[in-house]
Amino acid sequence: MIRCRIVFLFLLCFLPMALHAQGSSTGFGFLGLPYSARNAALGEASVADTSDRLSAFLNPAALSGTSAFGISLSHQQWIQGVTSNLLHADLALPFGRLGIRVASTTVPGIEIRTVPGPPEGIFNARSALIGLTAAFPLQTNLTAGITLQHIYEKLYVDEATGTLYDMGLLYVTPLEGISAGVSLQHAGFVGRLRDRRSRLPVTLRGGLAYRFETGDYVVRTLFAISTEANQSGARMHGGIEGVYADLAAIRIGYQTGHETRGFAAGFGVHSSNLMLDYGFVPFSHGLGSGHLITIGYRI
Repeated sequence: MIRCRIVFLFLLCFLPMALHAQGSSTGFGFLGLPYSARNAALGEASVADTSDRLSAFLNPAALSGTSAFGISLSHQQWIQGVTSNLLHADLALPFGRLGIRVASTTVPGIEIRTVPGPPEGIFNARSALIGLTAAFPLQTNLTAGITLQHIYEKLYVDEATGTLYDMGLLYVTPLEGISAGVSLQHAGFVGRLRDRRSRLPVTLRGGLAYRFETGDYVVRTLFAISTEANQSGARMHGGIEGVYADLAAIRIGYQTGHETRGFAAGFGVHSSNLMLDYGFVPFSHGLGSGHLITIGYRI
């Protein structure tokens, strides 16, 4: 119980500093991309869900519930030609679980203009991250997790780097099938991009997950709420997943707080140790749709 209180106090002490991060403009927008096909399809509500290792992007403590070893590859085709790729691997160790992630994002075809008229040239903006996640038990039903990551962003000839941390807790409640989670994301420090230091999208999340079985079917219902330091109000996230005999899954999700998107959907196909997940995120106002594919292997 003492260890539990220490972790909660640690979160509370760092939250005010994180919410008043340095800078005057929002940057590093790639940190808000879902990366995982399943997370995207479920409305990014997987804060308290331990059934997918990539839920650790929303709560590092969620890494605790996965298999002995796993590796995932994810490709994201976002709107306006934005693409992202992710490699994630994790394994069980005596103290808990350890995971590593490497991701990159490209925004193509940005026009260079200094005066009205035709563009003077075109360039691609690039960003990347590499991170290490550790999840470990504090008590029988309580798990803590932390992610440390190095981020990089290049816009034309200007570059910036930073060091971030995520922290989270996940609690399996005495109520059968119900778990709760809370996390703090994207806190840390970044360097200047040219003459300006960007403000990080520091985000606080909390959520619940409910799992029940009936015959060969498993149903998961997820709910979460998030608030970002650079935005007013809170976002609501919800998702539901139906799985048949651990072979096929159908997912649907929704989230508020975005002007151009809310609904999401997807499916998964599992065969022995292999997994294939697809996520679909439609946008309004003619912006197109986001498509995500994740391939995983677990033992």
